Amino acid sequence: MKHIFIRENGVKSPFHPFWQPQSLVGWIGRLMAFLAALSVLLFLLSLVEQRQTYYNPEPTPPIPKPAPIDTLIDTPQWPDTLGEKVNWPVPVPNPAPGLPSDSSLVIPPYGEGMITPAPGGKYIIADRLNVILDPKASDKTINKFAREFKALYPSDDYSIVYYNTLTKVLQLRVPPADRDRMINELPGQIPDIMFKVFKEELFGPVGNAVPDDPAFSDSKAFWYMDMIQAFDAWEITTGDPDVTVAIVDSYFELSHDELADKWIYPLSLENGTTDVSPVDGCPMDYACHGSHVASIAVGRANNGSGACGIAPGCRFIPVSLGTQLTSMKILEGILYAVYKGADVINLSMGSAFSEEVSKIPVEIQQEIIESTFLVEEEVWDFVFDLADKYNCIIVWSGGNDDVLAGLDDSKRNDKTIRVSAVGKRMKKSSFSNFGYREAADRLSYSTISAPGEDIFGAVVYNSYEFWDGTSMAAPIVTGAVALMKSVYKGLTAQEAIAILQETGLPLNDPSIGNLLQIRDALDKVKESMLKYDDLMEDHRRLIGLWEATEQLDVLVGGEYTEQKIHLFMEFDDTESGTLILEESPSGLVFKAPLSVTFSEDSLIIRQQGRAKNESTDISYLQYDFSCIPDEEGYLWCRAKLSDSHEKGPSFNLRKVN
Repeated sequence: MKHIFIRENGVKSPFHPFWQPQSLVGWIGRLMAFLAALSVLLFLLSLVEQRQTYYNPEPTPPIPKPAPIDTLIDTPQWPDTLGEKVNWPVPVPNPAPGLPSDSSLVIPPYGEGMITPAPGGKYIIADRLNVILDPKASDKTINKFAREFKALYPSDDYSIVYYNTLTKVLQLRVPPADRDRMINELPGQIPDIMFKVFKEELFGPVGNAVPDDPAFSDSKAFWYMDMIQAFDAWEITTGDPDVTVAIVDSYFELSHDELADKWIYPLSLENGTTDVSPVDGCPMDYACHGSHVASIAVGRANNGSGACGIAPGCRFIPVSLGTQLTSMKILEGILYAVYKGADVINLSMGSAFSEEVSKIPVEIQQEIIESTFLVEEEVWDFVFDLADKYNCIIVWSGGNDDVLAGLDDSKRNDKTIRVSAVGKRMKKSSFSNFGYREAADRLSYSTISAPGEDIFGAVVYNSYEFWDGTSMAAPIVTGAVALMKSVYKGLTAQEAIAILQETGLPLNDPSIGNLLQIRDALDKVKESMLKYDDLMEDHRRLIGLWEATEQLDVLVGGEYTEQKIHLFMEFDDTESGTLILEESPSGLVFKAPLSVTFSEDSLIIRQQGRAKNESTDISYLQYDFSCIPDEEGYLWCRAKLSDSHEKGPSFNLRKVN
């Protein structure tokens, strides 16, 4: 019997396909051929390296890696229904005696009678001590601390009232008379655990292309936009939705026209749920403050309501602290936002001071700064260093007490941005805290200034009000930093501070930072990026150290890890260079040689072998980078695995000073 089959081109053929043998001999012959082909294929596959991941461990990485926060929280996704309970924090399994067993732990409220004055005109909670453990502390460490603490202090007058396995903190209730002694003695009494112990400080009360939003028809509502170059800045970017701003504040009305559909990962540290809305009976300044601040930073544009924020294209994480604002709650809010991937954090709050502090001479204020709350200053430094490792920039309001901002120990660190307020005449607002000149080019405690009077923003009941305060100046700067991050997400705190100060408009007041100029800051960020045509005209422009504008993800076995990669390329000439991959937060650095090939219309950069680190057997796979102009003419590199069509990351290159 003859068989006819139609080839793809439609031509009839009298031949039988090999999978349809016509005799026993044909069957046997084809089976032998198949087995031979299979053997050859398996042998060839054994010679080929795995190429399905960007990151290839040889062997398993020796560095212990904590699980991402989403897997530690016992929910497949963060709840998006407001008011839903979240497992924050995750309780320790089989908690040791002395640890609270309640799985719905929240920081307990303090009694009003426990507020007591402290040196420097500040206030603390008399019966509380806070403990922050090393970031590598495990559940076993927390249990061990609890056992040793109760062995030292068995009386019911000493207790652990709160702990968090994610942020590695605990809070102790102790007799007020023993508080200061325990700060000095406790680390020596539990020497086998690394931790810092510090007082619980009282903060607050908190508060103190042109979009078509209606408020922009009222010059009073947008009087400061031209002053800070906001309209010009929006010609470059209105914000990237991949850039996330965290607002750590009192409460939020997330259904407000300015905030709806912009938020992710809401959390109330007051009640342990996603409900960040004001509670019944709370003062109006607390009820409205978070919404007002958030709308100034990231409020929606072109929504037919109100005004808009400085970075309307960015998303935000609302973190509600409630009405009792203390150092522990703020630290928790910062750490939560960092672990949730915030690029910028806004903190519009400050220490509570007595009215007499503003009458103290500045020289005496400086002496107070140098001699008080030094332990607490170290704790803030510890947390700010952690945020810096995660490439998260923190923006503080300078405070509204007309004193040196450094009296607040949370505002002494040069890795954070401290914002003073100015009015319409570009003079320091009468209420604004300030800094001092250490040298002609250095201003401590006041990084930058921004408008802080008659600032229009969202409040409860889907309404709007004009408010004053450095609390309003800070989110203007936060929005500006979010725009800078939208241009170059890898921007560090130190780089942002330098750019803001360099591009800011000098003011006739040596006590506060220059006035924010957003367009000039964005231009400065873009200035260090390489134009493709310029490079093609002069290949020597490639010489130097360059950094990818995006942080790259690390995959193992096709799964994302918590590690990120900062990619650098360093060229000593126009023909060769070095690839440098810096892991974050591990800090490990991997290197590989690069070769460079220019043609008339292209640039190819080839990695020569795997990127390796001398102290580990881990290596990164080999890539080729094809460089072309992006939509704006900047050099854009597309990666693919060498000898493969599998695509890798893509990024612009930015010159590293």
